[in-house]
Amino acid sequence: MSVISKTTIKEQLYSELKQRILDRKYMPGDKLVIDRLVSELAVSNTPIREALSMLESDGLVVTTPNSGIRVVEMNAAILNDVSQAAYVMLAGGYDLCRRLGLEKALIELMRDRLERQLRLLGKGDSVKFLQAAIVFDKSFIDVTGNKRLVTMFDRQAEVFFLAVAGRNRDARQIEENTKDHRDMLEAVNRDDARALEEILARHYRQNPKPVTGVA
Repeated sequence: MSVISKTTIKEQLYSELKQRILDRKYMPGDKLVIDRLVSELAVSNTPIREALSMLESDGLVVTTPNSGIRVVEMNAAILNDVSQAAYVMLAGGYDLCRRLGLEKALIELMRDRLERQLRLLGKGDSVKFLQAAIVFDKSFIDVTGNKRLVTMFDRQAEVFFLAVAGRNRDARQIEENTKDHRDMLEAVNRDDARALEEILARHYRQNPKPVTGVA
């Protein structure tokens, strides 16, 4: 690990620990011992605690009285909550995109990201394919240029990635994911907000009920 700058120590520790979690160097359920991290990273106790507190706010670690601080262990309830949040944000992001007249930019971004996803599919790297799939979905947020929305989605996406990264994905699931993305692009190309909403609902396993603001 590179030397941590004292001026941004909390943020750098946060980024370092988060990346270890996302890279699965720390697995779900692993205990994060503060004294061990202090020794390993050659920093004081306080910024470690602050960084872990930030990770807890993101939903990547949990603190319990008897077990201490652990990497969050995903379950169906967490996955459902994160899926609902992503569904609402993406539907809202598309609505904002239409209000801002950014449909052409969205189509171009979706095409580029779908092509990258398909290239990774051909290489058989399921983890990178999943990361690219999440980035494709994020197109609805990125195109708006709203930094707060981007940050909110990124936090949900990180938890979502953890929830599904450890699962076996068969060829049928990968094919469904790719089909959903093609269908999303086609719906946006037709300016069919209703169809897109239904595809997003299917994609995130939600009931396809109208989301406020999406016509």
